[in-house]
Amino acid sequence: MTFTFSRLRTSIASRRYEIALGVAISAYTILFSFMTILKYLALRSSAYDLGVYNQAMFTATRFGRFFYYTPDLPANPGGSVFGAHFVPIFFVLLPVYALIPRVETLLVIQSLVLAFAAVPLYFLGTKVSSHKSIGLLFAMLYLLSPLVEGVNWLDFHPEAFVPVAFLTAFYAMETRRWKLYFAGILLALSSLEFTGVVVSLYGAIELVKHRTTLLALLKARKFLAPGPVGLITLVLSVCWTAVAVGFIHIFNPSQTFLFGGNFSWSVLGARSLVGVPFAAVMDPQRAILAMSYGLQQKGVFLALVFVPFALFLKSGFRIAMLTIPWLFASITSNQSAYYMFNDQYTAFLAPFLFAAAVYGYVKLRGNRRLNKRLFSRLTIATISIALIVALLVSPFVNTSLVGYVVFGNRGIPTLGVHEQLASTIIGMIPPEASVLTQYNLFPLVSNRLNAFLFPYQTYYPPGTSFNSTVSSFMLRSDYILLDVKTDAWAPPWMLKILAASSDWGLYAAADGILLYKEAYHAPPAFFVPIQTVWTAHDLSLQSGAIVVDTSSTQQDVLFHWSSQGNTGFWSGPDAVLPPGRFLLDFRIRVDGLGNNSVTILQATSSLSTLEITKITDSTGGYSLLFHESHGTPIVLGELTLRGTDFTGEGYQHFFLQFCIENKAYLNFTAAQVSGEFGLYVDQISLAQLPPS
Repeated sequence: MTFTFSRLRTSIASRRYEIALGVAISAYTILFSFMTILKYLALRSSAYDLGVYNQAMFTATRFGRFFYYTPDLPANPGGSVFGAHFVPIFFVLLPVYALIPRVETLLVIQSLVLAFAAVPLYFLGTKVSSHKSIGLLFAMLYLLSPLVEGVNWLDFHPEAFVPVAFLTAFYAMETRRWKLYFAGILLALSSLEFTGVVVSLYGAIELVKHRTTLLALLKARKFLAPGPVGLITLVLSVCWTAVAVGFIHIFNPSQTFLFGGNFSWSVLGARSLVGVPFAAVMDPQRAILAMSYGLQQKGVFLALVFVPFALFLKSGFRIAMLTIPWLFASITSNQSAYYMFNDQYTAFLAPFLFAAAVYGYVKLRGNRRLNKRLFSRLTIATISIALIVALLVSPFVNTSLVGYVVFGNRGIPTLGVHEQLASTIIGMIPPEASVLTQYNLFPLVSNRLNAFLFPYQTYYPPGTSFNSTVSSFMLRSDYILLDVKTDAWAPPWMLKILAASSDWGLYAAADGILLYKEAYHAPPAFFVPIQTVWTAHDLSLQSGAIVVDTSSTQQDVLFHWSSQGNTGFWSGPDAVLPPGRFLLDFRIRVDGLGNNSVTILQATSSLSTLEITKITDSTGGYSLLFHESHGTPIVLGELTLRGTDFTGEGYQHFFLQFCIENKAYLNFTAAQVSGEFGLYVDQISLAQLPPS
């Protein structure tokens, strides 16, 4: 027994670095699986791309469709994901997804794949430094990096396979394990068509590095050596990319990212990603203008990306060069997502910067002319900077900072009553029923063939239109699902259409979540009225003060002195409301009685309207930009209070009923407050009335 325990302890000690790495990978996978699933359930995920990819995988497994999805049908009429991107990796995922065909499966797979990339990085660091501790250090920094965590945070994307693919290839190249190398290269090429450009560049770099021995090796038919392998990699990636582009063109000749109609480089004058280098070369002045677009955000982003690696990049420049293709595309773009953290595009930076840092660190460490103590201090400072950046940019932190937009959508998600009600209402939609919904609800209904998305960001080629697309989706839908509290665009447009139609009835409503059913003309099957209470701290004072009143419910109340004269009292709360009937309850008292007017209680609303800007290209196709605006405030109702309405100096309730026909922003106030008495407001309550 003692001998067995001793051997076990020795075995653990000899593998302590691998065990530590395994624990870190497991912790990362569990944490990010949990947090991204929580984010999805908290209505903070999007149709692009979690809903899109889940629908594509679901229709492939359950209906035998070729990765069919619906949100881009105007621009991709075939409906296959392969008409948007070349992603053979999905065939590998399909058997795993088929076991549990749910959104959560994709999120767990993504977390595991991103975390597992730390393994080849650990082996690479160990190999080139001859120290497991160095390999573990870089693997841990990788798992803490916002370049990695941000990819994980934003829904699901095939770009998640890029780090593990390239880091595997780098390690295999270092160890001359050619089967593993080509497995990594093929995985990279299978993840997205853009990776072909990066793989081609890597092949060219290896080819140039070993150019002096290339011909001799080829003549000797020794193809499995770094130089010939670089040549094979270059040829393979060029051919693969040509096939990928041709494949996409077969499925969708109007794919905007490659063939024109994409407005992400409109400042540069390029209609697609393919046109970016040509546009930059043909018009350098415009290229400079494009790079200066969003200069502050781009500058903050680049600084936060590169400063943690700055010490090692010169020595590891050969690998760091692989960041150039995407960096050039991003800094010449006017699409802010391309130079933002907590988005999938940093997957095209992370593996190359970390591999370059490994090579750079080892090279500097072996430089005899460099003072060892100085190098140690610089290394510690670099690690400290990396940890500070990781904390600042972490998806779990939601602190507002300078250049805040560069950090993207972040903050720990929470599940409250609103999210639980959304889940309940979504559960009322039969699994086989078709549904039209908004961007953040689409992932929750994407496990069906006919889930449709309000067409926010698709491209409309000539012969298609926004209005006809909305009409087509409505005709093909059994249900329409909206949430006025979490989307500024779809609800006002759709509610206006629904109000004018007799073909749809309100089937369920709760806390601003609305489910309409075709040919339904009965009272809602599920109705939870909105009930809200606003206190003194929820409103903006125009005059008066917040004082303590022990006779009130809230203790802190709004108070308007008689000496302040006839003035406005407060404004707010600018609360979002769905269509319906509502009752306001003002709890008020005065400190004296009389016959004169005390105040006029007034409820106003600003209707939410959707302004649409059309951006047209040279072919006549167009994309749309949406902007919500608030209409001119209209009076929903008012109530004049006089001294005779009060029976004493205690708090009394005064009610004001009103109706809203579309999504609106509610405000209420006490106007023309008399200077005769002091006026106290304890609280204002809102209750939604059942549909008539």
